[in-house]
Amino acid sequence: MTFLRFDLWWMVPAALVAIAVIRRMLARRAVAVATTLWLKDRWYRASVWRSLPIGLALAGLGVALCGFLQPVRPTVQRTVRMQGLDIVLVIDLSISMAQPIGVRAGRLPKDASGLKRIEAIKSALRTFITRRPSDRIGVVVFSDNSYVVSPLTLDHEHLFNYFGIIDPLSLVGEGQTAMGDGIDMGMTLLRRQSTAEHRNKVLLVFTDGASNMGRDPAQSIEDATRGGTRVHLVGVDLEDDSASKGPVSKLVETIRKRGGRYFAADSVVDLDEAAESLDELEQGEITATVNVRNEPLVRSFALSALVLLLLAFALRAIPVFIGLH
Repeated sequence: MTFLRFDLWWMVPAALVAIAVIRRMLARRAVAVATTLWLKDRWYRASVWRSLPIGLALAGLGVALCGFLQPVRPTVQRTVRMQGLDIVLVIDLSISMAQPIGVRAGRLPKDASGLKRIEAIKSALRTFITRRPSDRIGVVVFSDNSYVVSPLTLDHEHLFNYFGIIDPLSLVGEGQTAMGDGIDMGMTLLRRQSTAEHRNKVLLVFTDGASNMGRDPAQSIEDATRGGTRVHLVGVDLEDDSASKGPVSKLVETIRKRGGRYFAADSVVDLDEAAESLDELEQGEITATVNVRNEPLVRSFALSALVLLLLAFALRAIPVFIGLH
């Protein structure tokens, strides 16, 4: 425990001195008698309990004065239940993600912004994450291998700082699409960190091509959803490039069969609409441990002081505390 206004410490001794002076000034004067020797007998002595009310009153005032110094606990961990989900974003970083979004084979791009696919995804995800302040969100990326970029966190501003390193060029020597391994890594992250119930765990997969190495993504999706985790897929320029191929059709069919949604996005607008649809689709409740800094203790001090003062006044109504015993 610390005090935010410890510079006001002098108020405590000053108030106690003021109380002592006032008590001295209001004290009744005694009449001298010649039979003082009689008072040595224990039957004429004041009870030791007589000072209890004033002691309690002084303690109450001392506690109240300490409350003015703004006592706080520097850091406290609390477990809270909140509306939200545990979400892992699984993002494809194959070399094709560096191409402009909307480029189709032999056709003009639908989106003339020239924005790279990965940049369009990150832009849509920033909006998506901003709409969901109560979700714990983690990030996994994959190419030849899969990597955890950020664990599950409620600190979304800190999460945005990691977005700068999410780029296909950051994975030197890689460039393939091991989607199944990326989904498995996302589930590993959820198993290790998530405290939510199964129905409140979600994987959002963003890719622009069929998996061409590693584990079968359809099998990974089935394993992930078997325990209740939902998996959604956003295909970036995937519909025209690969939808007619067997692996992609199987992947989309598996997603839908296991209760997930597939979103085709070949423009920035499509990505934003997919993110908005996911925001409306997924709601839930999670249990999270949060750190509370400088938790106020003024209320506890005030209640303690009030109890001590009330007890002091109550004891003054009992004869043994105000007279001789």
